Amino acid sequence: MLSLRVSGQRYNVRNQTKVSDIAFNNIWTAIVEQKLTPGQAITEESLATMFDISRTPLREAIQRLISLGLIVRHKNRTLSVALLSLEHVINLSYTRESLEGLIVSNVMKRLHNDEISLEQVEATHQKMKKLLALGEPELQLDLGRRFHAEMESLCNNYVAIGVLDQIMLAMEPYRYLILKQEERFESIVEEHDEILAAIKANNQMDLINALNHHFSNARANYSAQLDEINK
Repeated sequence: MLSLRVSGQRYNVRNQTKVSDIAFNNIWTAIVEQKLTPGQAITEESLATMFDISRTPLREAIQRLISLGLIVRHKNRTLSVALLSLEHVINLSYTRESLEGLIVSNVMKRLHNDEISLEQVEATHQKMKKLLALGEPELQLDLGRRFHAEMESLCNNYVAIGVLDQIMLAMEPYRYLILKQEERFESIVEEHDEILAAIKANNQMDLINALNHHFSNARANYSAQLDEINK
């Protein structure tokens, strides 16, 4: 099962004691991996049976997923898994870009104040480069997540971190689409190179441009993938 590893947080059922968190983890994972498919009608009864969860924690988990835009409650009170929507992912992506800008700018400042080191981020980046030749998209996707998570761990803007964590939970079903487009990983590595170079050079304008390049390419990829799905 996919554990929830997004931004600087890692949600893992082994470390959770609250039943509603475990319920959220299980349903979120099923949505991301499309075991619950976009547009699929669901009920509290079916989810309670599928995941062996009692109603009160299940309802808490469902409400969280609704707030993330991953489950839809219709006017007649029925539920369904949200359809993958270009408008939704574009809005999420622009919001993420703004938050990542705050975070990496903070990291750049802290780096040049000798408060932190980029050693772990660069090690992850080098692993991702080496994996390009092996064609392991799931490992590449995980390392891409880890690159951003480790960058976030160097930031002390905890407001931005908290909001970004929620954005990343909502984005993961879309990010999972990249597994079908392995050539995207090569450009991701190049884009991460640009981000690291700007941080090391302490160049804010280059950093903004590098981030925009990275997220603009991601948005183009989401658009192409969703066009293909909707044909």
